Amino acid sequence: MLARLCRRRQSPPFSHSLLLPRPSQARCYTQQRTARTPRSAPQASTTNPSPGAQRKNRVLPSTTAAPPAPGARTGASVKSRPPIPGAAAEDTKAFVQVRRAAAAREMEQSGEQIDRLRMSIKAGMEPWASKAFLLDLRIPSKETSVKALRDNFKNNVQNILRCAAELPSMFRLANDFAFPGIVTKWRIHPQLFRAKSTSDGAWVAPFRHDLLDIYTRINRAIAAGDPKPITKFTAYEYQQHAMQLLHRSARSTAGTGRTHSWELQKLLAPVQILSLRAYPLYHAPEEPRYGNRLCAQALVRFETLQTLTVRNARGQVIRPDGTVAEEGYAPEPRRVLEYLVCENKMFYQDGWYIRDQMFEGVKPNYKDV
Repeated sequence: MLARLCRRRQSPPFSHSLLLPRPSQARCYTQQRTARTPRSAPQASTTNPSPGAQRKNRVLPSTTAAPPAPGARTGASVKSRPPIPGAAAEDTKAFVQVRRAAAAREMEQSGEQIDRLRMSIKAGMEPWASKAFLLDLRIPSKETSVKALRDNFKNNVQNILRCAAELPSMFRLANDFAFPGIVTKWRIHPQLFRAKSTSDGAWVAPFRHDLLDIYTRINRAIAAGDPKPITKFTAYEYQQHAMQLLHRSARSTAGTGRTHSWELQKLLAPVQILSLRAYPLYHAPEEPRYGNRLCAQALVRFETLQTLTVRNARGQVIRPDGTVAEEGYAPEPRRVLEYLVCENKMFYQDGWYIRDQMFEGVKPNYKDV
């Protein structure tokens, strides 16, 4: 009893828990968790850690990691390894040397081409007089109905792109005053969008008239066996084709006294330019003596009604079965549809000529530009 009373007298007068100091042995939950887990060890989490935590975990060494084996290279020793002096400089120098060698080869090739061009011009040869590439002239896809618009979407898009590709060519022709009788000061004109127009007031109307005249002359020359118009108004593949037709006609009339005559009865549809391309082909330093530097290519549609009349030595008309027809007989006209590729190197005075022929459904050997 005395010992218990002595303890009570020695205790402070106020023993309330709020007024007493907190004992040093007690710890909160955060302090206990921090004490259990080292600061440098990465915490397991169900979510992705932040970039800052990842960076801190990479930099600070882990206290729980096993010590490295003796003689093994650690990450710190590898990172602190000094770079090899001159390695990056040598790589850069090698890359620069390769680029310089490629540029030198290109300059040599271009210089050789220029020298050959100058030598050919001095010798009287003109490189731009050779056969030009056949550009991306195509027969437009057939028009489709609204019901089949979804199935033929690709063809419709191609038609729109072909129409848009004709605008730069029309602009070049107008800028170089290539349209006969047309002089305009306007850079943009509504006529630039009318390359396919069949109106007599269109800028391409003189081209269509000249091409129809050439078409008529060539067919008459083939029937009559006259090679001069063919050599003048045709070239390349179409000239070979026209010469074959001429020789075939000449063989059929050889020794018989018969003659062929071709006539254009009427146009079932106006002559139409379906596709037009123009690009500079004359690359001499001086300006051409005639015209401009452009080379124009046009895909032209001819839908005609024509007749071929065969007569004997007496001038009488021969029927297709070989019998002599009565007076007043006229051969039956035939409908002919042709797509011809016409070209005009406008720095020469030769004008338009036919160089190739296209057919529906047959892909030509053209060059995209």
